[in-house]
This record gives sequence, C-alpha cells and structure tokens, in this order.
Amino acid sequence: MIRTVSESLKNAESGSIQLTREDFDSALKGFTPASLRNVTLQSSTTTFDSIGGLQETRKILLETLQYPTTYAPIFAQCPLRLRSGLLLYGFPGCGKTLLASAVAGECGLNFISVKGPEILNKYIGASEKSVRDLFERAEAARPCVLFFDEFDSIAPKRGHDSTGVTDRVVNQLLTQMDGAEGLSGVYVLAATSRPDLIDPALLRPGRLDKSLICDLPNLDDRVDILKALGKKLKLSQEIREDTEGGLLEIARRTEGFSGADLQALISNAQLEAIHDVLGDQEPAEMGTKRNGAKTNGTSGGARNFVQFRYGEEQDRAEAESRANAGNNRSKQLAERATISAKLEEIKKAKKRAKLRAKGLDVMGDDREEQKEVKEQKEVTISWKHLVKRSLL
Repeated sequence: MIRTVSESLKNAESGSIQLTREDFDSALKGFTPASLRNVTLQSSTTTFDSIGGLQETRKILLETLQYPTTYAPIFAQCPLRLRSGLLLYGFPGCGKTLLASAVAGECGLNFISVKGPEILNKYIGASEKSVRDLFERAEAARPCVLFFDEFDSIAPKRGHDSTGVTDRVVNQLLTQMDGAEGLSGVYVLAATSRPDLIDPALLRPGRLDKSLICDLPNLDDRVDILKALGKKLKLSQEIREDTEGGLLEIARRTEGFSGADLQALISNAQLEAIHDVLGDQEPAEMGTKRNGAKTNGTSGGARNFVQFRYGEEQDRAEAESRANAGNNRSKQLAERATISAKLEEIKKAKKRAKLRAKGLDVMGDDREEQKEVKEQKEVTISWKHLVKRSLL
C-alpha cells in the first residue's frame, strides 16, 4: 500500500491513478482486522440525543473515555495513570445500562456488553476462564468499553458463597483489573442497583476508580427525558410546547418517576391514541380489561363470593345476563358501524356521479379521499391520553 501511494505521487503528473482520503475511508468500511476476526462486538447506535438528564454523569464519562483519545498530546505531557474503571449505580430504571451504551456510541469505541449471571458456570474453573476470555476480547478490540451489567451478581463480597464460585470470579477480576499495563485502551464500566453488595477490593482506586450515581431525575431532567422520548412521536401542540400545560406540566406531575416510568407513561399514552384512531375505545369499568377479563382484586373472589352467598344457580343466571348484555352491546355497535359505512358509501357514490356529470377526474378524487383518511388516522398523543390509565 505504501509503495502504491509513493508511486502514485511520483506519477501524479503523468495522469496515473491517485489514492485519495475518500478511497481509504471506503476501504475501511466493513474491513475487519485480523485481531478482531474471532471477536464478537455489539454495535452501539445509541447517542446522548436519545436520552435525557444525567448531565454531570455524562460529563465525567466523556472525560474518562473520550478526552484521552481526542487530546492525546496533552495527556502525553502528564505521565499519570489514567482512570480506566467506573461504577454506575442508582435506582432501577434510571438509565445506567442505556448511558453505558450511549457513551460508547458517542465516543466511537467498540462495545462489549456482559450480563452478570452469564459468566457464572457450574464447572470448576469455567467462570474464571470466561472472565479471562472477556478481557482478551476487549484487549483485541482496543479501544473498547467492557460493560458489566448487574455487577453485584458476579462480584459480591467474598466469604458469603457456599460454593466458592463468585469468590474465584472476584479474585480473577481483581487480577485482570489490577495494573495499568493490562488495561491500556480498555475501559471497564459496571452497573448495579446494589453497590453495597460489591466486594470493597474492586472499588479501590486503580480498579473501579470512581462511582457515579444515576439518581432519580429532577424537574429539568424529566423535561429532557420527555423531549427525548417525544422526538420520534407525534405530540399535540399543547404537549409539545415547553410551557405551562405542556411538557413542563407533565414533568411537575411526575415527581418521583424514573426514566423507565416516563417511557412507560409515553407508551401507554401512545396505545390510548391508537385506540382512539381505531375507534374501539369503550368506557371500561374499574377492575376490568378490554377483553372482559377481570383484573387484580376481582379475579375470582367476586365469583366465589356470589356462589357462596346465593348459590351456583344465581351465579349462573348473573353470568348469562352479563353475557347477553355484552352480546346486545356488540350487536348494536356492529349495526351502527354497518349503517354508517352504507351511508358513507352512498355519499361517495353521489359525489362521484356529480363529478362525472361535470366531466371531472373521479380517480383523483378517490386519491384525495384516501389521503384525507390517512391524515385522519395519524396517531397524535394528547393530554387525555396521558391522563387516562396513568398516575397524572
């Protein structure tokens, strides 16, 4: 390659082929080095734009992972041991796993994600070998982020495991993470909801140097999270406005909600909006589902109580009356839908006849009607969808 480049530069004036930066960029796409051909990597497409809040935690993660590469000449003047391990801890659903994936995608680093329990093996020595293989894969993929999720499940305090498996895993982790030469270009991130269960030897400087809390979002963080969640959805104007009655009001009403809770809130609101578009929204009684099945508290207790109090015949009679009422309701709805469809078809037929009499394009009118129907069926989340079936 070097010989080709030098020859092309010498023969530039003679009109021979020249290699440009675009040629090298195209060649690098999809090219796998020999050291990575037996290594399985996860591609992280998550960025900070898709999550909200945790501004201080983001800043420290970028300082640890991105700065040594971006500002390498400056760091070379300070021959200090760089931080290579971080612990993310906090309440469940506050974005620890998502943040680790996002920082790898933001910094352009390779990403290896490990679920804690998948390392453990019943055979003696197999768990320790899994840990060694993980670090070998990470070293082959440098610069790389090695992320341990549910870290407390594989690195608990030693002396409390009757089998001794986790004790040996902790010892292997201590060996792999100790020493700067073994982790050059490999950054270890660990996430847990119970930092008090992790062995203290792993939390000292030189291993997991710093612990970063992913706390419940405050008011500003909740607004950022709602904005990030709403980027891919169509929100009504009253919600999209960052003023009183908009996202700010939702953030005020969701005090104590985690990021996962806010995502569940938006998902439920989207389902309600879809039901509105489909037109199958019915007034449901408290404690019942859409398909008629009972929810918590009325699963079988009410039926058993009726049998105990009035006997099986009374219970059967009530069940038949409820079934008949439901069937009658279904028939009424079906008849109304049929009549509405027929009336709509009659209106369209009259409109087509008028257009034909005037010599206008009927097919163009049909396309316009289809466009209008499509626009009418666009799912838009409004306040009533957020309030319904939620805690707002």
